[in-house]
Order: sequence, then structure tokens, then C-alpha cells
Amino acid sequence: HFVRAGGLMPPKIPKGDSGIVFADGSSVGEWYPESNVVNIMAKYSSVQTAGIDITPDGTLIAAAELMQNDSAVLHLISRASHANLWTLPDSYGVIRFSPDGKLLLAAMNRSLVLIDVAKGSIIHHYAEFINPPAIFAWNPVKPGEFAIVADDGRIMDTSGRLIATAPFDAVIGANCFDYSPDGSMIAWPGYSQVGVYRVSDGKTFYIDAPFGVGEVAFLNNDTIVEAAENVSLFSVSQKKYLGTLSCG
Repeated sequence: HFVRAGGLMPPKIPKGDSGIVFADGSSVGEWYPESNVVNIMAKYSSVQTAGIDITPDGTLIAAAELMQNDSAVLHLISRASHANLWTLPDSYGVIRFSPDGKLLLAAMNRSLVLIDVAKGSIIHHYAEFINPPAIFAWNPVKPGEFAIVADDGRIMDTSGRLIATAPFDAVIGANCFDYSPDGSMIAWPGYSQVGVYRVSDGKTFYIDAPFGVGEVAFLNNDTIVEAAENVSLFSVSQKKYLGTLSCG
């Protein structure tokens, strides 16, 4: 899925699941398109939900409830029972479950924290980030490794060890990036290019686009999909723009 800095959140679709989890204003729900059934799992008294994410197995939902002071309260919700399992204060809305669903990265306490999902407790505070980071993503195949844009772009592990610095922080206006399914590359949007960073050797290349680039995500290990006013495809191996599907 897309990794967003804020605003309207994209829906979350767990693997092998027919339901789509979404946040709409102050509500968190699920929609089953085939039957057109909507279940509201949580409704908050605040103005809106600032961020959501769902475990890969689709059983747990993290939702950040935006408060009047521009911070948020982080909730863990059981998708089956709709029960609120735990609550933590001082969230800033950006939250990401680890690929195994056991850990949760969260912009919190004016920095970045790592949360034990089962216990609802903070197990690491990354004090080197003096502002809440807006964008981060877990490596899908390397346990405990993630990429982040805060004061700079970097790849690190859950202990806080810096693995590599990365150039995607230099793209002005980029509000997302995405790992390839095999964890070997990271893609991000530029004004008229898609940037691709190779994790193995730290090399970067760019694919030209005939227009401004919106949000990007890997469709597979060789194809990047971009969404703005239209939906476009880019080939990684050929390093070229493949075409655009008009969305009206």
C-alpha cells in the first residue's frame, strides 16, 4: 500500500481478505464490496482519524484519533470483536505494523517509538529524531529493518543501528515511498521522475515521466505503479515509462 504523510488515508487490504479497512472522518470501518456491507468498528468523538494501519493477517487495526492540540491518541482495535485493546497518548498519526504484526512503529512523543503490539508498551524510543517522522516503511523480507524520512533519509534496524543513508529525503514534496516485494529497492516520487534506490549497493537511478508524479508503489519487483490524476506504470529493468491509464 502507499505510505502517506497525512491527509486522507488510503484503504488497507489485508492479504487474502475480501474486506477493505478504511478511516472516514472520526470512524474506522470495513467494507465488503461483493455484498456492499459496511461495519463500523470504532467511532471517536474527535474531528477525524489521523492514521490507520492493519496487521498483515488482518486481525488488528491501529488507529490514531486526532485531538484538538494536533496530537493524537493511538488505539489498537480487534477486527473480530471491535474491542479497543489498548490506548497510548501523544501519537502523531503515522503508524506502521511490522511484516509479522508483532511490532508497531509510530510517530509519537515528538519522535519515533517502537511498540510491542501484544503488550501495548513502548520498547524503544529513537531519541535521535527531534521531530515526528512523516514517512517510514518496513523492509518486507528483512525482519527488524526499516527505511525512514525524518531529518534525513536512512535505513536502520529496530535497535537504532544505522544501516545506510539514502537519498529519498532530498526529493522536495515527496510524501511517500515503497519497498519492492523482495526488499531490494525503494521507490519514491519526484516532480517529473520516479526515483529508485537499490538497497544492495546503495545506487540510485531515475525514471523520467512525461508529467508530474504523485504517489508510487511497487506492483511487483519490476513494475512501479504511480497514482495522481491518472494511473501510470514504469518498468524498473527497462528504466522507462510504460504508459498511462486515464481515470477520467
